[in-house]
Amino acid sequence: MHDPAPLTPFARRALLALALLVAGSLAVEYLLLLRATWTELGPVLGSVRYVSYFTILSNLAVLLVCVSALTGWPAFFARPAVRGAVTLYIALTGVIYALLLRDTWELEGILRLTDASLHYVVPAVSVLAWLASPGHGTLRWRLVVSWLAFPVVYLTWVLLRGARSGEYPYPFLDVAELGLSVVLFNALVLLGVFLASGGMLVAVDKVAARRLASARAPT
Repeated sequence: MHDPAPLTPFARRALLALALLVAGSLAVEYLLLLRATWTELGPVLGSVRYVSYFTILSNLAVLLVCVSALTGWPAFFARPAVRGAVTLYIALTGVIYALLLRDTWELEGILRLTDASLHYVVPAVSVLAWLASPGHGTLRWRLVVSWLAFPVVYLTWVLLRGARSGEYPYPFLDVAELGLSVVLFNALVLLGVFLASGGMLVAVDKVAARRLASARAPT
């Protein structure tokens, strides 16, 4: 993810390509979900189901970061702390999917392509883009705890919605199947993963800043 400094032509093209990939993949997933659930849920509840997936929300955040870098709006997503948080969320989207969810669904055709885009390509490219961006060294350790706010709100939403609808987006959060105590334990483990991974991201940010400073130091 890039700072709001002037972008090189290559960086601008790369960010535009990433934004188009994310937007296209999200749009296809949305249209396919609406088509599959139109009779059962209708457009409103189908849309609610759509935004109840962490994958969708983290990819939407990546799209907003790209748009912010390209246009300067929304400025909130140009902040280093926000870009760090989005990098963390999208990276764990890919890791958790690869470790726990990749064999959960049988996908075919264009859905298989968009699934790979949202869970593998976008996370990998986003992390690489953040690593290559200038402006490292501004992240602070205290941010790691604040970055847990979004996962906590998300988990709360999933459990409240699930208690009402009986529907949970991921098997490891399915209270009906696993029971509340197991799901709460799983949630605590996930928050621990977010906390540890956030610490690693801040550490990488500091290392990148020192290396950049060493490279620029006069010899």
